[in-house]
Amino acid sequence: MIDILRTIFTPGNFEPHIVHFIPDNMGLVWFMVAGNALIALSYTLIPIALLYLVRKRKDIMFTPIFFLFAAFIVLCGLTHVMHIMIFWYPAYWLEAIVLALTGVISIFTFFALLYVLPLALKLKTPKELEKINTELFAEIENRKQAEEELKQKNQKFEIVNKEILEKSGELEKMNKLIVGRELKMLELKKEIDELKRK
Repeated sequence: MIDILRTIFTPGNFEPHIVHFIPDNMGLVWFMVAGNALIALSYTLIPIALLYLVRKRKDIMFTPIFFLFAAFIVLCGLTHVMHIMIFWYPAYWLEAIVLALTGVISIFTFFALLYVLPLALKLKTPKELEKINTELFAEIENRKQAEEELKQKNQKFEIVNKEILEKSGELEKMNKLIVGRELKMLELKKEIDELKRK
C-alpha cells in the first residue's frame, strides 16, 4: 500500500513540465499558470454558488443533479490545479487519477442529466405558469361571484319562505274560522230542523 501511495504522490522518474520551457519561455509558463489558476478558481466558486442556491431554495427540483454538477465542476477545477502542479512537481500518476475520477464523475453527471432531462422538459414555462395563474384567478373570481349570487338567492328564498309561512298561518286561521262557521251552521241547521219537527 505504501508503495502505491509513493508511486501516486511522488515524481518517480518523471521530470517537471517546466523543463520544456526553461529558460526562454517563462512568460508562457506564467501565462499558462495564470490561466489555469483562474479556471481553477472559477471552478471552485461556481459550485459554491450552486450549493448556496440549493441550500437557500428548498423548493428547487432535481437537487441531486446540482450536487453532481458541483462535484463535476470541482473536479474539472482540480485538473487545472494539477496542470499547475506538474510544472514543478511531476506527480503524473496523481494527475492521471484526478483526470480519471473527473471522467467518471463527468459521464455519471451526463447520464444523470439524461435521466432528468425529460422531467425538466415537462416543467411549465413562466408564461405557462402565468397563464395557469390567470385562469385560476378567473376561476376563483367566478366562484366568488357564484357564491355571492347563491347567497343572494338564499336570502330571497328565506324571505319568500317566511312570506309563505306567514300566508300559511293566515290560511290556517281562515280555515279554522271557516270550519268553525260551518260547524255552527250545522248546529243551527240541526236546531232549525228540531224546531220544525216540534
